[in-house]
Amino acid sequence: MVASAEKQVVFPDLHGRYDLLRAGLAKYKNFQPIFLGDYINGQPFERDVIDAVRDNYDPQLGNAVLGNHEMTLLTVLQAALAIESDKGDVEVAHTVIDLWSKSRAIGYSMLRSYGVNMRLYRQPQARLLRLYERMQETGDVDFLSQLPLMFEGRDMVAVHAGLTDESLTDQVQQLEVAKKQLLTGEVGIEPAQVYSHDLSRVRGAYAATDSVVVTGHTSFNEDETTRISDDGRHVRLGSNVKRESETTIFLYLTDQAKVVPVEAS
Repeated sequence: MVASAEKQVVFPDLHGRYDLLRAGLAKYKNFQPIFLGDYINGQPFERDVIDAVRDNYDPQLGNAVLGNHEMTLLTVLQAALAIESDKGDVEVAHTVIDLWSKSRAIGYSMLRSYGVNMRLYRQPQARLLRLYERMQETGDVDFLSQLPLMFEGRDMVAVHAGLTDESLTDQVQQLEVAKKQLLTGEVGIEPAQVYSHDLSRVRGAYAATDSVVVTGHTSFNEDETTRISDDGRHVRLGSNVKRESETTIFLYLTDQAKVVPVEAS
């Protein structure tokens, strides 16, 4: 059940940290959760994280957005399918797979989380196809594919990396184009609002909206007292939760305009 929109709690990048997600949901169980993306690639509990996000997702609200890791995941899965079916620009698809295999953009933890036997599936293409099969079986490909790239609330915009100084209308249109390219398997732009670390760091680049802009994406070694800037208009929630030794996550309570720490349970 989704709680009243009057009380919302924004979750940052989770990167497979189901322990931190579970702790946050339990502590703020009467709040409507908003999720900033990057559910995968970190600790090997990505499937548990995605399950929990699915359980708390309201498609009418669109209260979970894609991060750059999910966009990359869907891109490489589309590339693997293009190669397998010999449809589309196969040469570009091979390039995408090659870049993925070198960058580890979808790490071993993701494969383990979905039960992909890396000894049995040794080639990147084979691993991706098996991962796609497993994520199709669970419905997670379809779920991730429906998520928006931006959440617009009454007084808040939640986006993975940040906003540019273009009009919000123009940025929404840009993200709609990027999402369409993503779902059709067309290799298009990597939208700055999802991929740019500069946007998540910058202060004062929020002329596009009068709303509070809440972002993740970039890790900051800060406590809750310094994560709100620009007279309350920018909230930075990112921290290095990929590391198992990181036991704290920072959440944003919209009704109090306050960042709060939550310890892993």
